[in-house]
Amino acid sequence: RSCDADKKCHWDTTAAPGSCQLKPCARYENETTCALDTGCKWDAGQACVKKTCHTIPGKCECQQDTECFWSTAGGRARCEEQVFGKCPTLDAVLVLDGSGSMSQSFGRHPHGFYAMMEMIRDWVKTLPLSGELSTVGSNSAPSTGGVRLGLVQFSGEPNSVNPATGGVVNSAQRTPPAVGSGGRLSGDISQLEGDITWHEDNYMAQLTFIEEGLNMAADMLTNDSPLDGRRRIVIIITDGVLMDGDRLTTVRAKLQQLQVITFGIAVRRFN
Repeated sequence: RSCDADKKCHWDTTAAPGSCQLKPCARYENETTCALDTGCKWDAGQACVKKTCHTIPGKCECQQDTECFWSTAGGRARCEEQVFGKCPTLDAVLVLDGSGSMSQSFGRHPHGFYAMMEMIRDWVKTLPLSGELSTVGSNSAPSTGGVRLGLVQFSGEPNSVNPATGGVVNSAQRTPPAVGSGGRLSGDISQLEGDITWHEDNYMAQLTFIEEGLNMAADMLTNDSPLDGRRRIVIIITDGVLMDGDRLTTVRAKLQQLQVITFGIAVRRFN
């Protein structure tokens, strides 16, 4: 976190474990030397930064770069990566495995859960976020062409069963009110980074129960994602067999009714 707070540094996840490194363009201390490197540009904050579509302020310069396009979707004029040019307005919930097995080493990274959160923190920075705060909720503009994200962590203990439903209680969590997005969909990078930090600080480290986590994701989409033609997706990231896989018929039907496309990513240890 202190690394991300330093504008000259970034958290490098290209090698494991991640580490704080000087940004490639930060070695140039003035506009003249910065301009000599075609991969860098001098920004308004008086610093040399990596040249990306997001750092290009004007339409003409944006359109001159074949990897970028000028977007006015949602009334927000900005330069975006060409790869996102055909992406629809999208609301996505990441449902993240917070079970104890995720604390083991994955490849060269000593802790799988923190490796996953590092990856998500890095990935979020590349997305064409809508820029909307979580308080926008279901009033989100239908044509932003941008992304909003929500984060849910799941885990639980088998002795915490609700006798009435048979489900494991307290087996999922999202950020509380006044922290990050407040456990809602957000297209704001600061709110999402707050969510990621909170989940890092509140790793559950129990067993792999997902039912409540999927219900929480469904509730988030029900409350905050309008049915206006946007895509709705849920992405599950887990490393193990779900211990309540036989209880997911109802929540799967709920997600299907909400027109949600569900993806699963299995992470594996190679040691």
